Amino acid sequence: MVLVLDSVIISSSSTSCPVNLSSNSATTTLVLSGSNTLTSTGTPAIYKEETGYLVIAAYGNNDSEGSLTATGGTSSAGIGSGDGGDSSNITINSGTITATGGSYSAGIGGGYGGSGSNITINGGIVNATQAVQTAAQE
Repeated sequence: MVLVLDSVIISSSSTSCPVNLSSNSATTTLVLSGSNTLTSTGTPAIYKEETGYLVIAAYGNNDSEGSLTATGGTSSAGIGSGDGGDSSNITINSGTITATGGSYSAGIGGGYGGSGSNITINGGIVNATQAVQTAAQE
């Protein structure tokens, strides 16, 4: 399956996520064109569990042709799984990717209490971080 994001901005609530690949056991190629922003308040921005494969690439494999900002919600990865979940089989080939996990979660990989494995970065510009915790959140 090929999914093209072309200059989209998607924000979601605590019970739905912008891109849900949780039941996909095949390979999904996410092609980035233009500037794309996916944000969730309670789930991963891109929900990807352990089954199947996710490949992310900019249009034409040119880093300047596609970008993605993926911000996960509470206890959820930016790209990966939610609270207590594991994520695997994610490959980034090109593009400018900024992935921020919610509280105690990976930018790319597992949600709070989960893990990430088989995450490969072959190219692109990738910045993956956890959201900053404040005293009120701890």
